[in-house]
Amino acid sequence: MKTGNGKIANLPEHLRDELNRRINHGDEGKELVDWLNAQPETVEVVNRLFDGKPISEQNLSLWRTHGYLRWHAHHVIMRETVALGQNSGAVEATGIDCEKMLWALKANYADMIQRWLVTPTDQMTYRLQVFKHLLASVLAMDRAELQHERLDLLREKQAGKSSSSG
Repeated sequence: MKTGNGKIANLPEHLRDELNRRINHGDEGKELVDWLNAQPETVEVVNRLFDGKPISEQNLSLWRTHGYLRWHAHHVIMRETVALGQNSGAVEATGIDCEKMLWALKANYADMIQRWLVTPTDQMTYRLQVFKHLLASVLAMDRAELQHERLDLLREKQAGKSSSSG
């Protein structure tokens, strides 16, 4: 899936993922640009779409503030989701449910809004992206809980009909 219209966004997903992993591990800009421009798929993309102009450090800088941040937010959320799944028994024991998580998200969102003018744009963009994904996940869990409750009510209703007709 293409993530934008820049040179790096037009690269195959496996190259973008490897680039993002390298950025995440702290590889330097020049090293990354040299590596990317040495890839045959990169050469094909820049020849086809960008008049053969190779990827520059400026292209990489733009990628770091957009594509990489989206990738990073997604992977943080995925890691946290896996960890949450592995610790679901411990989470259940705390009594935290979707309603409480939504209140926590609302409180965090209010805090972000209060700090809007003093937070650097790239940090705010990152936090809002993470917040968006977390909110979508909690709302999906909330809908699933409601569906489960409805199903339980329907089963109880059907069981009541069965026992009264027998």
